[in-house]
Amino acid sequence: MKQEAVFQGKPVYRYTLQNSNGMELEALNYGAVITAVRFPEEEGKRNLVLAYDDLAEYEQNPYYFGAVIGRTSGRTKGAVIDVDSTRYELEANDGENHLHGGSRGLAHRFFQVEQLSGALVFICTIPDKEDGYPGTLDVKVTYTLTDENELHIDYEARADRTTPVNLTNHSYFNLGGKTVLDHTLQLDAGRVFLLEEGSLPKEEASVDGHPVFDFQSPRRLGEGILQDHEQTTLVQGGIDHPFLLNGNSPAAVLSSPETGRTMTVTTDQPAVVMYTGNQMNGTRSINGSRETRHGAVCLETQHPPDQTEAILLPADKTYRSRTTYSFA
Repeated sequence: MKQEAVFQGKPVYRYTLQNSNGMELEALNYGAVITAVRFPEEEGKRNLVLAYDDLAEYEQNPYYFGAVIGRTSGRTKGAVIDVDSTRYELEANDGENHLHGGSRGLAHRFFQVEQLSGALVFICTIPDKEDGYPGTLDVKVTYTLTDENELHIDYEARADRTTPVNLTNHSYFNLGGKTVLDHTLQLDAGRVFLLEEGSLPKEEASVDGHPVFDFQSPRRLGEGILQDHEQTTLVQGGIDHPFLLNGNSPAAVLSSPETGRTMTVTTDQPAVVMYTGNQMNGTRSINGSRETRHGAVCLETQHPPDQTEAILLPADKTYRSRTTYSFA
């Protein structure tokens, strides 16, 4: 543990895990942000996730780099939800809509951290009515790094009132190269949510009718990202869409032809939001150089966004979820 900065008058600490193979995980007590997943190579250790060079960027974290997202993930149309016949007005922090649990969501909160052998446990409480949500929510997130080069992310949550819960991690992965256009992805998803203006889910569709989104067989990411399609144009040239998983394992396999590095994703969640860094415009320094459009891909395991009824957690029940990223 090492203090790296001060946000809002509180110390920001960086924690490190290392396995027997020399693989490292680094994370902050702010947002439970993953700042590094390092793999030993001949030239040194390559960081497989994007990280700001200026740690101060994490206080606002405009790209949500490496952060735990919640109490809900994605956009909520009109920034309103209905829970037990009561309407709640959420913070409108994305135009007229609500995004990623609000400006005081998990991505922008301090966590208590317990460092164990091979694991980091992050604990946080979101007060009742924070960002408009009902109920006090206790959250525990555990990062476990194994000697098999697996990163397990375990989520637990419990509330004193019925409230929506949909947690994920927003890490951006690049396994090698300046962009991920040449990365190969196999995504076990036969259906995708098409979007409307504001990047809100509009309708569910088969990827058979929208080949731009069909990654059920291994395929270069660039073949989808660079297609001229109304849906890719809507999200500023690329992919930023929820995919419904078929239920097979693994959910996804990402690989870099440049390094030969592979990441396999398994999850108990029904969907993955794929985001391909469409909005990166070169203004920030990331991993030692200027940020690059399509410089990474997020594979956010979760429930499809803006489906409040499906993600309601009853009072005194426990939410549990696990996603594993395996590296080779």
